[in-house]
Formats: sequence, structure tokens, C-alpha cells
Amino acid sequence: IDAVDCESVVKIKSGTYFLTNQLNVASGSRINLRGGYDVIDGVEKRTSVPSEIVPAEGVSCRLLYANSVTDLKLDTLKFAGGRFGNTTVNSQYGAGLYLVSSTVAITNCVVTNCHTKAKNYAYGGGVYASGSSLDIRNSCIFDNHTRTPESYSDGAGIYTKEAVKTVISNCVFKRNWTCEQYYSGYGGGLYVSGGNADVSDCHFVSNMVSGLTDYAYSYTRGSAIFLGSSGNLKIKNCLFEYNVAHGMSGSGVVCVDSGTGVADISYSIFVNNRYTGWEPNKGYGNKYIVKDTYVYGGVGTYGGTVNLKHVLIADGVKTTPVRSNGGKITLDRVTIANCAAKPFHVVSGSINVSRSVIDTESEVLYTLDAGTFDAEYSCVPSREGLTGLGNFVADPLLADDGYYHPLSRAGYYTEGFFSGGRWAASTTETCPTIDAGLNRDFYLEPEPNALLENLGYDAGTPVASKSDLGNPPVPDSLAVWTMTPSNTAEETAFARGVVPDFGQTEKVDVTLYWGDSDGGTTDAANWQNSLQLGQFDAYEYFSAFITNAAHRTYYRLTATDAAGNVLIEA
Repeated sequence: IDAVDCESVVKIKSGTYFLTNQLNVASGSRINLRGGYDVIDGVEKRTSVPSEIVPAEGVSCRLLYANSVTDLKLDTLKFAGGRFGNTTVNSQYGAGLYLVSSTVAITNCVVTNCHTKAKNYAYGGGVYASGSSLDIRNSCIFDNHTRTPESYSDGAGIYTKEAVKTVISNCVFKRNWTCEQYYSGYGGGLYVSGGNADVSDCHFVSNMVSGLTDYAYSYTRGSAIFLGSSGNLKIKNCLFEYNVAHGMSGSGVVCVDSGTGVADISYSIFVNNRYTGWEPNKGYGNKYIVKDTYVYGGVGTYGGTVNLKHVLIADGVKTTPVRSNGGKITLDRVTIANCAAKPFHVVSGSINVSRSVIDTESEVLYTLDAGTFDAEYSCVPSREGLTGLGNFVADPLLADDGYYHPLSRAGYYTEGFFSGGRWAASTTETCPTIDAGLNRDFYLEPEPNALLENLGYDAGTPVASKSDLGNPPVPDSLAVWTMTPSNTAEETAFARGVVPDFGQTEKVDVTLYWGDSDGGTTDAANWQNSLQLGQFDAYEYFSAFITNAAHRTYYRLTATDAAGNVLIEA
């Protein structure tokens, strides 16, 4: 690196390279370090095997240092075993990569087993980035560690501060661990403070924030991700599982600090995440009582804003899945399932729930110490204290396969959350949350969808459970389904229906019958009124304006196929 000019591509042969001191990238340079090269039969070839950069035996050093680098690209490299700092001095940063005021792109790389230690302020075990533009893709960040015998051990995997822009895509964060003795262990996988960060298509598994003593202020927050007092964080299409917040005040998988930080989390899954350590509301060695107001195992904020949309939180044990300690949390099409504790706790601030499914062992929906809580158009265990419209209490009938899609005789998704699965059908039951939403994003759901959106994390998506509109729910011969009327007034309404997909190749003729009694399905002459509606393809919805036949009005539909077969719907 020292030998090349300031605008160079350095091709690195596959193998292991031993350092006696950190690599220094000159300020102002533009360097592309590409690993994975080899010569096979005299021909240079690129492989997927990364070139490995490690300290030499007996050497303890950081692996790479870049300050004010104009353009640094790292590709197909493995940074392993970096060590930086010790527990007798303060403010030690970045045992793997130390990046300051630089523009850096990292692709197809591994950062592993890098440890940063300090008496106080150990930041960034794997990567420390300050004032930089950081783009990380298709990479693995695992088994990195920050540790202090006193306070502030943050961002074991990656610590980014006041970044111009941070983009992390298609990466794995695994077994990264912050450890502090007395105060503040934040962001086991990722710590973000200031700037804008986009995290997408990532897997956070078995990361941990840990406080080792029963000290009263041993706060550990964000076992996977922690957002500091400022900045904008977007999380999309991510899976969080088996992450642990351990300590006297273990707080959440994703945690937002007090301040102006905003976290938007969408199309993401939280399963089997835990708080461990000390039992809430019980005193320990120094007489400190573990406060339930600080302990939760899901998502929360201490003053910033968290917006959840199309999110599943499931398989939590003992502790609250969603908590506000002074900020604002909104949930739009969220499912909380198989959790033992009360779903929500508002210490202060607010939580607002919409179009969601809450299925927990607790019959109490929320705890409110101060602030506000409300819900609308949601399936909840209790409506006590709610003022929003459209809430109801029912058994959600979610699938018990670990993916928690609503059961449906017409079809529900299994063996996958948003993709990678298959369709199955319930033989007996259909979930009441199907078609219980508004008519906003129903067109994004698969047919049949009854022109109504479902509730829960998969509502308004291609994997939403299908509407159960009639018998048989999945027809294989001539069929037509009657739907509930719309625009109902004292004397008029619109009768509605749809022809399902039963394998037809031609359109079906549909006729509407109505009267003051149910004329049945055997003879059309038993009905007072009829109206030919026309020919319709599969899932071509139709409606017709009708007037009251009497105090009550009944209606049915007939379908006639090209062969002349006639069916009056049952």
C-alpha cells in the first residue's frame, strides 16, 4: 500500500498476510484493495476465497487505519484477530478497521474476532467509523468484542458516529458482544449516532449487550442495534433472532436513545430475542431493585421515535415486546405473537397501534405509567381503555408453524415470512383478522382478497392470507361467491360478488336474484327479482344497485359457463 501511488488497484493473492503493525492508508488517496486473486495454470483468476489479514504471532495491533481517505474500496478481504487498547487507558477505538473522515466501500469482506478494550469508552470492536461515508455490502461481521472494566462499551460489531451516510446491505452480524462493568453497553451488532443509516436485507443473530455486575446504572441497550440521540435509521427486510440484552437494565433488540433520533423499521422479523440476567422487581447485592420500566426484549425508545410497519415480534419470554420510556412509537400492520408478558408498556411518551394483531398469553394489553396509549382497527386481547375505532377481541387463529400467518381455508403462507415459503390451507378454520382491515392496500394481497385488507404484519403484501368467500373455499369447478353488500342505506345497497378461479378458460355469465325471502338454490323462479350482470373473468369483482324488497332483502348469484352448466351459489 505504501509503494503504490494515490490512485491504484492493488490485487492481493489469496492467502494469509501477517502484520507487525496496522496498515495505514494515506490521506487523500484513492485505493482499491481487492483480495481473492490466484494464478491457475499461468492465468490470473479471481476466486471467492478472501485474502486474510491478521496480526503476526505475538503482535497485538489494529488491522487498518484510514484518516481523510478520498476513496477506499475493500473487496474480498478477511480482517481477523485485531486487538487495540487496554483496560488502563480511556478512549480506544476500532480494533479491526479505524475509519475517520473517509469514503469507504466494503464488499464481500469478513471482519471477525477483533477486540477493543479501554478503561472507559471502548468503541467499535470490528469497525469504528467517524465522520465518514460508509457502504458495506455482502459481508460478515462476527465474533467482535468491546470491553471496559468501568463504562461505555459500545458497537461491538460496527460503531458509526456522525456519518455522512451509512449503507449496510445483505450482511450478517453474529455473536458480537459489548461488555461493561458499571455503565452503558450499547449496540451489540451496530451502534449508530448522527447522520443517516440504511440497513437492509441483513441478519442479526446472537448478538449481545452485557453488564456484568448488579450496579444500579448498568444500562445495556440494543442487543442488535442502538440509535443514539440523533440520526435517522432505516431498517428494512431484516431478521433479528436470538439476540440478548443482559444486565440490571437490559433494553431491547433495537433501542433508540433520548433525543431526536428516528428509526423506521419495515418488513422485518424479531423472533426468540431475550432479556436475561436479573429478575425484574427483585433486589440484589447492592440492594438495587431491577426496574421493570427498563427491561424489555423487543423494540423501544428512551425519547426518540420508532415507526414499525409490517413487522413480526414473536417468541419472546417474560419481558415486554414494545416499550416507550419517553418517546413516540407507532405500529402499523404489526403482529405480536407467543409472548408471555403484556405486549406494551408506556412509562412515558406514547404508543399508537393500527391494523395490527396482538396474540399473547396476557389478557392485559398494556401498562400505562404516564403518557398515552391507543389502538385502532386491531385484534387485541382487551379493549379496555381504548378509544380508537375498529378494535375487536378474538382468537386470531395464527398458524403455529413459527411464521404466524393467519389461518385460512382459502390459503395461507407457511415456511417463510415474506418469501421462500409455500401456500397451505387450513382444513377447518379461517382467522377473523382476514378482511378485517380497511380497503387501502388490498390490491397488493393475492386473490381472493374480497377488496379488503387483512390485519397484521403480512397484510397488504403478496403473502397475505387469502379471503374465505364461500364453499368450497378453493373451487375446482363452476363457482360464484356472494359478498357482503356495500354502501348500504335505508332503502338501497350495492349487492356484490366475484367469480373465483376454478380453472376456467372462458368468461362466466352471472345473474343476480333478490327478494323479501331466501328463494333458495334449486329454482330461480322462487325469487322476486333478477338482473343479468354480464360476463366475468376470474376475480373480476362486480356489484349492482338494488332497492329493498321488504324490511329484509336477500340476494344470491347464479353462474353459467360456456357449456351451459348453471350453478346457484350455496
